Amino acid sequence: MTNVEDYKKQIRKTILESIEVLPEVLAAWEGGSVANGKFDQYSDIDLCLLTRSPLRPVLDKVEAILQKFQVTHTWQPSKSAFGDGIMQRVIRLKDAPKYFFVDVAVFDQAYPELLKDFLEIERHGQPIIYFDKVAAIKPGHTDPEALFNRQQIRANDLKSGFPIFKTLALKEIDRGLPIDAIGFYQTGLVKPLIEVLGMLYRPYTADFGMRYIHKTFPLGQQKLIEDLNYVAGVKDLHEKIAKAEKAFEDAVRQVQSRTHVKASTPQS
Repeated sequence: MTNVEDYKKQIRKTILESIEVLPEVLAAWEGGSVANGKFDQYSDIDLCLLTRSPLRPVLDKVEAILQKFQVTHTWQPSKSAFGDGIMQRVIRLKDAPKYFFVDVAVFDQAYPELLKDFLEIERHGQPIIYFDKVAAIKPGHTDPEALFNRQQIRANDLKSGFPIFKTLALKEIDRGLPIDAIGFYQTGLVKPLIEVLGMLYRPYTADFGMRYIHKTFPLGQQKLIEDLNYVAGVKDLHEKIAKAEKAFEDAVRQVQSRTHVKASTPQS
């Protein structure tokens, strides 16, 4: 473990010493497992940078810095799932510890609201700030009342759509198209169930999908989600559609009966 820790410290130190002197890089901090106190031998380095536009040259410079360790593979989404104002690149290195890569997210200072969202402690943990030339990295808290109101609306939307996706899944079974049925089942039944259960057990990260379920859901709900995700055949799919429907209805009732959002501990 010590060798792994030393390696990651070396990677982090090499990047930070090189980018802090760059005038276009305004701040650097780390999120992910470090921000949530869950760093272990399998953790990556989730480095965040606040920069001036354009963003891609900054990522290119980080990758160039890491050539010292021999970059073997990179992945950069053509468009971020979070919209404009952020760019991400994941970098793998030769002879790195098992499963390790460097995940770099570059934020445009012209999008302060996007930055604010990523600095919500309940969702992303307490960032480890390495430098901040412009005093822009200010971790904050999610507004629980606003979150509660959004989730009430969202739960009602999911409730309205659930019977439609159930019908689509059953229709594709009767058509003899089980693959299509599985698609509607997973996206229209299991995924909404996980989100609504998330509103109960991890309200600040209810939209994280199947990530971190083992760390946030009670054991019984973990086993439920695991069981629903493994389908043995058409007969089993029929049974699991009914099981998912019951669990979803129960969860929605609990969400709609709430009067507030409970406190939450951030997850890695």
